[in-house]
Amino acid sequence: MADEKTWPRSPKPMWSVLRVLLVLAIVIQLALIIAPAYELWRGFLTEEIMAEDLTALAIALAGGVVALVWLAVFVLAVVCTCRITFRMMKNLDVLEAPGERMSPTMAVVWYFIPIASLFLPYRGFKQIWRGTFELSESIPASDGAVGPWWLFWILSNITSTLSFRLAMESGGMSEYGPINFELYNMSLWIGIASSALGVLACWFMLGAFGPVVRAQEDIIRTRTFD
Repeated sequence: MADEKTWPRSPKPMWSVLRVLLVLAIVIQLALIIAPAYELWRGFLTEEIMAEDLTALAIALAGGVVALVWLAVFVLAVVCTCRITFRMMKNLDVLEAPGERMSPTMAVVWYFIPIASLFLPYRGFKQIWRGTFELSESIPASDGAVGPWWLFWILSNITSTLSFRLAMESGGMSEYGPINFELYNMSLWIGIASSALGVLACWFMLGAFGPVVRAQEDIIRTRTFD
């Protein structure tokens, strides 16, 4: 267990990393829209088509590379989100912020519990927001970005799962290509929607976490601890 004397800890350094990852996530998800959009226009990219069409081949290869980069960025962003959530909630305990709230550990654990992950992480962040601005001497920023952040995040996950399942059912994930093209095209449209929702989730997350990080940084800087 970390030494209590080392708390509170500034969330700013971790936020600097997470902010970069969120910007990368926005760019990558915008790029991930290109491949399915091209495939909807061009048709399923068979090996024969890619052999004849260098643009199709380049888009297919780039899409695969971007998907791998997206996976790495996503994992790193999840790790950073968990760490900064724990740190901000722990800071409130050490700073003795008013009001009841979940423990720092549970604020992170709820991200991974089925069903509960749909609403409890949002509740936890709202507790972080209220506790932080009850301690802060600055005028609280609007929390208007918090709800959209979580809503778009949930919708992006739901549509991503649906797109994958439809692609599997259509045969689009097989070596020989889709059997049901109508279902496959539907999976592409939903995949595009999922990426667009992911972009919005990252954008609003920047607006939700940023003010809290800055407020906690100011509180920690202006207080003296034994």
